[in-house]
Amino acid sequence: MTLDLITAIPGGMAQWYSRTDLTPRRERLLQIDLLPLQPLVRMVQATPANEIVLTKQETADLLSVTEVAVAVFLKSWTLKTSDGTPVPIPENSDAVLDIEDRKLYDALTKHAAKLLAEAQVDGFSVDAVEDESSPIVASDA
Repeated sequence: MTLDLITAIPGGMAQWYSRTDLTPRRERLLQIDLLPLQPLVRMVQATPANEIVLTKQETADLLSVTEVAVAVFLKSWTLKTSDGTPVPIPENSDAVLDIEDRKLYDALTKHAAKLLAEAQVDGFSVDAVEDESSPIVASDA
């Protein structure tokens, strides 16, 4: 399944990078956020839902993935201020979280989550990067 790379958002249109169009820098940003989460994701997948207990930090880390995906996959948008000045796209997860228009935030994170899921299915999984036989593991530092 291929998702649309141009979507309607409140106030305009958004253009998105496909997985294959990601620059090395954007791909690295996504990997930096996802690699440390792999043990946590595996634990959540293997645990019955009513037995999952996460720390506040683990919860924040899991929730931040969608905002990172917006910053990584969003290529451009047509949003402008009331005087016609182009609004810069969010460059990082903090800027995504600072979006005041909730409908815009929801539209962006919903589509970014779909792109992230498609990228995972399309071979861009950190499982493909992570070698389970390697003594190197993600650090909590």
